[in-house]
Amino acid sequence: MLGETLINQTATNVVISAFDIKLLQPTIFSSFKIKDVPHLNVKLSDACIGTSAAPRLFPPYYFKYQNTEFNLVDGVFIAPMPANLAINEVLRQEEYKNREIILLSVGTGNTNTTSPGFDANRTWTAADWEKSNLTMIEAASSTMNEYRINSTFKLQPQNYLRIQEYNLDPSICSADASEENMDKLVQAGQDLLNEPVKRMNVDTFVPEETGEGTNAEALDKLAQILYEEKVRRLGKRASKFTRGFFGAFSATY
Repeated sequence: MLGETLINQTATNVVISAFDIKLLQPTIFSSFKIKDVPHLNVKLSDACIGTSAAPRLFPPYYFKYQNTEFNLVDGVFIAPMPANLAINEVLRQEEYKNREIILLSVGTGNTNTTSPGFDANRTWTAADWEKSNLTMIEAASSTMNEYRINSTFKLQPQNYLRIQEYNLDPSICSADASEENMDKLVQAGQDLLNEPVKRMNVDTFVPEETGEGTNAEALDKLAQILYEEKVRRLGKRASKFTRGFFGAFSATY
């Protein structure tokens, strides 16, 4: 469906994360980076396959663009919650440094599960640890990314909305792409709209209700802010309206 579309042909600015397993370093496809690093202006389809090459589920993805080779796996290794990348990419641009940031971060759901605990873990074999390491790293990284946004950037509450299911049914968290499982995920998303807005407590790492109403109501308010900003820019710059919206993508949030 994406055909030959390149990163610089997207309708808005994007940042897409992946990890190069040959170079052992992050690969970040960014609308801003391609100005100085032309070989990152790859086909959007290649970037999307690379960022979703989840270990244990899909093979690493290899492709070549402008004499540069890419050996990519899931962006979860560097950005389980890619909102951080989006913010940093924006703040690196002089024209955006003094602007107000409005952030919508959409998660893919967490299960409210725990590990077996100390008594069980202390008897784990090396194979047991290897099997669980990625899960632990994903959970820790995702939480710390949310911690950083909440504590470091200090976004105004009305300008930051995190939509995340913190208690997703484990039975629909597998890679099963059956019609039944997809229907369950759709229903989980619809149910999430009616749940109260929650935000991670940066001291306890427990998500707490914010008192801002439901997720659906908060989305309406955020949309109104964006709409009013677009009207303001159109009125100020007429046909020179600058695209200020930013998309950040990774297989795991």
